[in-house]
Amino acid sequence: MKPLPRILFCILSVIGLAFLAGCSKPDIGLVETGLRPCPGSPNCVSSQAKDDGHFIEPLNYGIYGISPGAAHDILEKMVSSQDGAALILAEPDYIHAEFRTKIFGFVDDVEFWFSQKQDLIHVRSASRLGYSDFGVNKKRVEMLRQMFAERAAMAKRSPAAGVQQ
Repeated sequence: MKPLPRILFCILSVIGLAFLAGCSKPDIGLVETGLRPCPGSPNCVSSQAKDDGHFIEPLNYGIYGISPGAAHDILEKMVSSQDGAALILAEPDYIHAEFRTKIFGFVDDVEFWFSQKQDLIHVRSASRLGYSDFGVNKKRVEMLRQMFAERAAMAKRSPAAGVQQ
């Protein structure tokens, strides 16, 4: 292939991938045991994963002494305020959001399931396409965990934020 056609081919390939990035159907939602398991690829993390490669700690709202409703409100507002995030579904015990990358528009699905028996929020973050995500999903969940901790601690000090008495 000559240089110009090769460059054009590469550009069109990248555009095609970017277009397809948001078109794949997400494998999300609750199953009998909570969040769906991660696939075998390393582009997913879950607090319900059994293997170290996919496992990430759940969010613990109980340690802040806030109600499940207050934790839900914090998470919903927090996710909605993120660049590239779209809140897709918010139910009392489940939140689904999509995060799109800035350049190519690749979509990652982030889910939160409120296990009220344990005062935990289980989390799953997975890329829709590709094999590796270079740790993006894990970094995102850890960033969200830090934000949640800060906001939950503030809510604990504010009775209007749903603090359990």
